[in-house]
Amino acid sequence: MKTMKLKILFCFSLIVFIPLLQESSPEVLDIKTNNKEEILRLINEFQDEEKAGQSLGEIRKLGTLVLPHLVEGLKNKNSAVRRNSIIAVSVIFQRRSPIGFRLGEISFKDFEFLTSEEKNLFEEAFKVLLTMADDSIVEIRRTVACHLGLFGDERAVSVLEKLLKDPDDWVKFEAYLSLGKMNRNYNYFTVMTGKTPERLEDFLEFLGDTTSFGIYTLAQREIVKKFGQEAVSALLKVASSDKEPDRQRAIRLLGELKAEEAVPVLREHFKKDPNDTTTLYALAHIGTTEAIEILVQYGLKHKDANIKISTAKALLPEHRNTAIPFLKELAKHKDGKVRLESGMILVEQKEKAGIPILIELLRNPIQAGNARIMLEGVTKQNFRRLPPVVSKKMVDDYVNKWKNWWEENKDTFKFPKE
Repeated sequence: MKTMKLKILFCFSLIVFIPLLQESSPEVLDIKTNNKEEILRLINEFQDEEKAGQSLGEIRKLGTLVLPHLVEGLKNKNSAVRRNSIIAVSVIFQRRSPIGFRLGEISFKDFEFLTSEEKNLFEEAFKVLLTMADDSIVEIRRTVACHLGLFGDERAVSVLEKLLKDPDDWVKFEAYLSLGKMNRNYNYFTVMTGKTPERLEDFLEFLGDTTSFGIYTLAQREIVKKFGQEAVSALLKVASSDKEPDRQRAIRLLGELKAEEAVPVLREHFKKDPNDTTTLYALAHIGTTEAIEILVQYGLKHKDANIKISTAKALLPEHRNTAIPFLKELAKHKDGKVRLESGMILVEQKEKAGIPILIELLRNPIQAGNARIMLEGVTKQNFRRLPPVVSKKMVDDYVNKWKNWWEENKDTFKFPKE
């Protein structure tokens, strides 16, 4: 099985510094101070949650000559100081690195973009970082797992591989991502669950996963890719059960597979609960005559306007001929919010019928703001917004400007291209 290509989720500590890493080219950093006391003060502030971010920013500006002090920070008894020292070393290194340099194939002695002095300084810090993978504090191991791979040194691989077996899931997850950046690929299921699924039943087991690591999403993808229509029968059994979230996820897959066999089961689900958007979208995706009739009968014809709207949304754009007439009817609803949403959907679908609906809503003090924003965005017209306090005559004059414009231009008006 191909390794899951996750959208890289950088740990929070790295996200904070993304703007600082986007250098157009590597440069030797200027040292603005050699004041040891000032540097130690900044590092000591790493343990203060309120000051840590600003102190990291100042440390980053000092460049590579601050590394000897950061090495001591890596060994500090305070876990917050150790953790932020890891981040600081990583950020300084990345600012010295050329964009796109290959990770995990060389070691520091081969990094031509570093001076000899810088190599020695980073080498000393890196050796300490390698030992920190055994830290008793889980937040330290998570930070090591997140940042170690960014140094590109091949010596990080064996340490990160060890972290793949850490008892903490976030440590394993960060180590998996870091190794991926170094072109080392591992089975994501095996890393995160200790299991290597092969049969359909193995993948179905993961539909009930409730962790934050995308395991069930990968399982869904593999079920569709590896088994396709062969999975329908087993998915129907799960969709007919009361087990959540497995049931909802099985229904979603049945829709994705356009499983016509699922329509009777989905009918019963939607009939009982027309607010069930998973079933709603599955029926719309299957799109057979029977499936659409179910959505019309139990969704578009439902007495609840919100259910009608959600059903119409699910039918668009593939079944617009079914949905649009109901939206035009909803635009006459007594509730201004329903009229607004219906009108906005019509405009989004490039239906001219939505324009006069939004124009009329300019009289509604609650809905006028959203109506005006959409009208101005689509028509590129601007009759200036009304002040907070207005008379009825001012509102009438404003609305009439829009009405007159529309009357003059409705026949030739064209919606802007996306």
